[in-house]
This record gives sequence, C-alpha cells and structure tokens, in this order.
Amino acid sequence: MCGGAGDISGRNFGFDLCSACEAGHLTGRLGAWNADVAVEEVLYKDARGEEYLQIRVDARVEGAAPVFAKFRKKSLGTALLGAFRKQLKSGDAMFDSAVSVESTTPEPLKQLLENDGFQSAVMTLTTHAGSFEIKPGNIKLRARIDDLDLRAEVPLATCAILRHIAHLR
Repeated sequence: MCGGAGDISGRNFGFDLCSACEAGHLTGRLGAWNADVAVEEVLYKDARGEEYLQIRVDARVEGAAPVFAKFRKKSLGTALLGAFRKQLKSGDAMFDSAVSVESTTPEPLKQLLENDGFQSAVMTLTTHAGSFEIKPGNIKLRARIDDLDLRAEVPLATCAILRHIAHLR
C-alpha cells in the first residue's frame, strides 16, 4: 500500500501490504504516491454501556483523476431513492445488491467499479460508515467499529480507494 521497500506481510483491497500498513499505521507512509491520511480514534459508550470506537479518517491524494461519487449501504430507503436517481452498476451482483452508487463523473468510476479490490474497499466502508463520498483527491468519513480487532480496516480501505483512483489510466 505504502509503496515502500519492505517485506510483504499480506494483501487486501488489491494491494500488497507491509506489516505497518496491514496494522493500519498509514499516517506519514503514503508519500510514494503523493497521498497522506489523518486518522483519529475516539472510544465511546452507547446507551447500553457497550464500548465502541469511532474512527475519523481524512485521506488525500494529489494529482489524481477527478472523481465525484457517493456510496451508500443499500437499504429499503436507498432502494426507493434509487428509483428516482441514476445509479451506477458494477455488474457484480453481490456488490450491486449491497451498495448504491451515484456519480457526476461516471466514466472513471465505471473503470474503478470493475476492480474487485476497489469494490471490496467500498463494501468495507459502507458496512462501517453507512455512506461516504469521494471528492477529487479526498475522502473524509466517520465509522463506528464495534470489534476493535477491525480498527485497521477503515483507514486501510479509505487509502486503498484513493490509491485505485491515483492509478486510473
């Protein structure tokens, strides 16, 4: 993910990962592809006293193709809204049944939606955040994590999406 020279310890969202990236330690490591990410974690308790982690991510990449898109986890409400809005489809039945996609830049987004790693990252973020937007070179989001073992997934998926955008041809 970071583009650094090091041992590969895993692969996720279509990218090889060093151990630091795999653990979600991405801040300050993405300069090889003109990107940076800020991650803030805040521990909360819900009304039942159960702890959960809210992760705030602000990821940016310079020089990437301008992509505007909004992704929502599909529900009955988004399905009804979809009848009135033009939504993009990936052609992958599982993805299209789980995620609603809107964009004012459909051509580059269609190319991205053909990529399994991109789809996987989008599904991860809609699962945890419900919805998020891509603006040219930027993704900001908040996500709730109930399982602290999954805390690396949100920043990693966010950066993977930007890296896929950064590598559009």
